[in-house]
Amino acid sequence: MSYFITVSGKKIDLSGLQPIELVPADKAQYYIKNLALELSALDGAPLFLVDDGSSGTSDDVVTPVISLLKRGGQIDETPFHRLLIHLSEHNCILRIWHASNISNAHLRVKDCNSLEDAIYEILEQSLKFAIIGIRVRFSCPLSLQNS
Repeated sequence: MSYFITVSGKKIDLSGLQPIELVPADKAQYYIKNLALELSALDGAPLFLVDDGSSGTSDDVVTPVISLLKRGGQIDETPFHRLLIHLSEHNCILRIWHASNISNAHLRVKDCNSLEDAIYEILEQSLKFAIIGIRVRFSCPLSLQNS
């Protein structure tokens, strides 16, 4: 199974993070298209998939981070860390999950409220479970501010 990262909020420029790109949910693979309405209701709109540039998923963004952390490496050595910083600077909501055979895997995430909390949780989950499932509310998108 694969990792998926969705981002809610305005589309931002990810120059310098190639081949990583934001793909609108309605143009992403079938799995994300099917979850788009639910995820938009939970996290806001517009909704994007963080595409790793090769698999149509976020696998090549997340999996190397888990491997690195399990070997004792530092998250700040990765493009994933730069992505987190960039998203936090643009007040996005981020959701990361491993699409497994468990139903509603996209809902089985730990809520975090800051970049620091997210990094801590990624480290903890990588070392304890070897699977990451988090949602980070760097800020509330405009579409959710009045709800």
